[in-house]
Amino acid sequence: MTSTAFPNAVTHYVSVDYIPCDNSSPKPPASAYDGMMTIEVEVPSQSDTNAIKKYQVYRGVLCFHSDFFNKALNGPFKEGGAKSYRLDNNVKPETFELYYNWMNTSIISYGYDSSKSPHESDDRCLCVR
Repeated sequence: MTSTAFPNAVTHYVSVDYIPCDNSSPKPPASAYDGMMTIEVEVPSQSDTNAIKKYQVYRGVLCFHSDFFNKALNGPFKEGGAKSYRLDNNVKPETFELYYNWMNTSIISYGYDSSKSPHESDDRCLCVR
């Protein structure tokens, strides 16, 4: 833990590299690793067209850990059986990346830019009074 005094604001600035989970997630069955698919997430940009970030995932693992993806990809929707799925533009790439990393490692990883003060950092740092 890094302790830095900030007058009238934050007493301690804690960098969290990862958050261990007290309850480990259940492991998917071996059959969940049989087919790959692509998850596409729009990356907001200044231009008219947004870039797309693509993640290769095991379809069964994705559905095992998420009721949302299980219903979307295995239900009667048009995405059922699809080899790719595009998340709507309300999902930030950073948000899906946290889920993607957790799904593959069982660790929620947070990072922060150490060149910024806690007041300038994004919401992936933890400030404690």
